[in-house]
Amino acid sequence: MFQEHQRSFGARAVAVLASTFALGCGAAFAQIALPDQSRWAGNEIRFCINSESVLADLDRAVAQAVADALLIPAIFTEIGREVNRGRYDFLLPVDEMGLLAAFTQNCQVVTGFRLSARAPFWVTVTPAYYTTRVALALAPDADQALPPGSLVATRLAGPGDATLVSYLSAMPASRAWQRTTYRDNSMLLDALFGGAIDAAVIWEPAVFAATAGDPAARGVEVVTPPFEPVTVAFGMALLSTDVYLRALLDNAIASVLATDAVSGFARELGLPPPL
Repeated sequence: MFQEHQRSFGARAVAVLASTFALGCGAAFAQIALPDQSRWAGNEIRFCINSESVLADLDRAVAQAVADALLIPAIFTEIGREVNRGRYDFLLPVDEMGLLAAFTQNCQVVTGFRLSARAPFWVTVTPAYYTTRVALALAPDADQALPPGSLVATRLAGPGDATLVSYLSAMPASRAWQRTTYRDNSMLLDALFGGAIDAAVIWEPAVFAATAGDPAARGVEVVTPPFEPVTVAFGMALLSTDVYLRALLDNAIASVLATDAVSGFARELGLPPPL
């Protein structure tokens, strides 16, 4: 039965892609017809790893631990270009069309998928296996009190940017920091390390990845921001029709988390511990 559904899914995937290009993404995704049963045959789990994410090695380690817990072989495929890991981010290098293509051609599970309400309706996401925070990173020699007029930067539209804007708008002008933005975390970190800014509101793993796990060695102090906490959590994404596989993954992730293995992976890879 599984093989029958796998064959039928191939034809449906072609129809989905054709209709998407013909109708445009906005209209087409509302008309996607997914298989009515899981494609998973149970003999292996094919994971796609976002090779551009600084979490790629952690994602792979967690995926392998999950597969081991299920006693099922893991097959890995990378999406994106590893050279772009120097951007120090977690963003998927594909849009919704690319994500659909990954599911239909390469993998059953995409790791390192940020938990958010913006996931496509045809995607389901497991509970988080790694939860991180947005931190305030103080530049070398910066006044730790960040007096009024201090220059604080974020990645444009990055996690924490909107919260910083709200925080600054609520402060009296005489006490407020100045805000600036950078296109990506690589540029933001260069400005931080070089002293062009006083502090950065930034996804914490980016700072750890750029300093080999030791921000203090670069003279950077990472502290909790004085505004509402912002967390960034990551799970595994799969097609919403893969109900049974989703249940297995949920249970396996819970088992792996219970062993504190993810904290160990993060420590070995120079990443901050999960929240």
